[in-house]
Parts: sequence; C-alpha cells; structure tokens
Amino acid sequence: MARKIHGPADLAVFCELPSAFTLPVPSPRLLGRMRDELRTCALRAGLTKAYKLTNDAWPILLGIAIDTLQGRSSSSSALCAKQAISHDLLLRYLVVLQSEGLVHTWPSDREGELKCALSAEAFDKLGALFLPQAAND
Repeated sequence: MARKIHGPADLAVFCELPSAFTLPVPSPRLLGRMRDELRTCALRAGLTKAYKLTNDAWPILLGIAIDTLQGRSSSSSALCAKQAISHDLLLRYLVVLQSEGLVHTWPSDREGELKCALSAEAFDKLGALFLPQAAND
C-alpha cells in the first residue's frame, strides 16, 4: 500500500527528519534561484541534440528540491516529463540519488510510478550551496 503524503508535516515524518526539524518556509528568492538553475540546465542540455551537456541527476535533484520545499512529493512521471527522459533512465538516477542519501522514494498509488522527496542530508547540502548566493541578492 502506498503511503499518503498530504503536506509538509507528512513529508517530514516520511523522510524521518528529526522531530525538532521543520520544513523551512522557502523564500520566493530561494525558489526562484533553484528554478533559474533548472532553466539554465535545460538550456545547456538543449544546445546540441547529439550529446547531453549536463548530467541529468542535477536537474532531477533540483526538481525534487523545489517540490519538497513547497511541501509536496515529486512523481516519477512528472520528473520524466520535465526532464524529457525515459522512466527507466529516471529510475537509474533515483537509485543513485537515494544511495547517496539525497532522496527518499516510495511507491505511488499508480502502478509503476514512484514518489520521491528530498532527504534531510540533501537539505543541508543544497542549503550550503544556494543560501550564500541568495543572501547576496
């Protein structure tokens, strides 16, 4: 049976975040920076049809981060559509991201689909990357 995620509190419980940890209220500036980075990745990837110029794992992770910060889980079908990659390829990247401790995945209600969210470790790593930049804006 698939676990139901109805909002930030359920997501925090599922991701096994410490009880004192609450999902941060994402600033529009932080979300904007992440979305800008995602658009930049898409632009770089679209420069040539013969060769992807970026690693797909980075925009996948950013897409999951944006969804998680907004209190919702990401679905594998939506991630595939956003990144224009096959479900099989996405699953390979999700396995790597999960093995690195960056995302949590679980079965969706839809057969063959996964839901995923950012881990607490990924919050720390992405925060260290993006927050200093956002503070300078």
